[in-house]
Amino acid sequence: MRSMKPLSPRFRKWLIVPPVVLGVGIIVFFILTADGPERREAREEARVLRVIHAPEVDVVPRILGYGEARPSRIWRAIAEVKGRVISTHPDLSSGAILTEGAEILRIDATEYELAHTEIEANKAQVAAQIRELEAQQVSYEASLKIERAALELAESSFQRSRELLESGTSSQSEVEQAERDALAQRTSVQTIENSLRLIPAQLQTLQANQKVYDANLAQAKLEIEKTVLVAPFACRLAEVDVEPGQFLSVGEVVLEAHDIASAEVEAKMSMDRLRNLIEPGQRGQVRLGLPMEQLRKIFDVTAEVQVEIGETDIRWPARFQLVRELIDPKTRTIGVVVTVDEPYTGSIPGERPPLVNGTFCAVEMRGKVRKQRIVIPRAAYRDGAVFVVGPDSRLTRRPVEIDFAQSDFFCVLSGIEKGEAIVVSDPTPAIVTDEATGQQGLLVQPELAADVARDLTAQARGEVDLR
Repeated sequence: MRSMKPLSPRFRKWLIVPPVVLGVGIIVFFILTADGPERREAREEARVLRVIHAPEVDVVPRILGYGEARPSRIWRAIAEVKGRVISTHPDLSSGAILTEGAEILRIDATEYELAHTEIEANKAQVAAQIRELEAQQVSYEASLKIERAALELAESSFQRSRELLESGTSSQSEVEQAERDALAQRTSVQTIENSLRLIPAQLQTLQANQKVYDANLAQAKLEIEKTVLVAPFACRLAEVDVEPGQFLSVGEVVLEAHDIASAEVEAKMSMDRLRNLIEPGQRGQVRLGLPMEQLRKIFDVTAEVQVEIGETDIRWPARFQLVRELIDPKTRTIGVVVTVDEPYTGSIPGERPPLVNGTFCAVEMRGKVRKQRIVIPRAAYRDGAVFVVGPDSRLTRRPVEIDFAQSDFFCVLSGIEKGEAIVVSDPTPAIVTDEATGQQGLLVQPELAADVARDLTAQARGEVDLR
């Protein structure tokens, strides 16, 4: 068999041309017969932003401040008389609660009782001297009448003796004797009259001594009363520094007791926010030196003292009492004092402690309800305006006027209507509709932020804890 002759290299080079030509032809065919690319018109995509519909609710103006509780009255018992303590109350120790009028301790009153007895004796002696002097006065007055009558007789006898001497029927010695008798009687009258003149002064002296003894007697009685120390009101003993048998000096501090009928809390509060509690029409009436009764009527607030101990939240209703005169220049706060009645009522050891001295408290004050007000979240307020989604779903910037701010929301005075879509998420970049230039705002796809609206309404109605 004859073998095949191999192809020459030159011929093999041309064998690649037909496949290349075929491939190019196929590509050209598809290009010429294929449809052109689909043209799509540019479409604006809406941006998803969270919004709420501006709610109209009854707003409760509130303010929160902090301070320490203290008793409305603190009694520091001081020994007013000296002496040895002979008895004490069986519960005389720190923390004990005593009722009003309870006898706390008794000091030995023997010395003061003896002094009282001595003064009584001296007073009785003066009273006897007064009675004696009054009787003497009566005796002098009676004797004076007799002596004056005797004086008239003596003077008449002297006059007759002179007449008889002139007629020659009497001697000179008889006349002189009659004159001596008249002078002696006149001296007796004068002596009694002088004694009577001294009696009023003597009586005044004795009566003055009697008043001195009366005062000394009252002082002695008072000192005897001071030997018994009683509680002036229902109180809780804070510090006790006395025990039976101890000798007390005048002025020595015995104990300190706190009133349990009421307690006070002075809380520091912002001046601006405190002003929000007052009705707008009455804010101009507040001034320094205003009588407290009138100030309480202007504020017309309710108050509550709150104490958080672990997981236990304890609350007491309180009364607005007064506003301090001085303002802290650094914090721009002022002290507001509220009173809690019966701070020990309802206390349970280990569960609900009483409101005792030094307890750190939160004080919440609430003003009158502002009916049907538009509120917005604080985060939605930006540089005096809010972003609103209009009916065309475009972003608009709306200037608003704020009535007052509170916690996490603002109460709007004007600029927003009920139900408008308020943007509560960050719209950056915020392209807003500009009617002057005809620029359209950002197209928005609103997403209702139900949780934000719910929290906002609860805060405005005062249903959320401010702490």
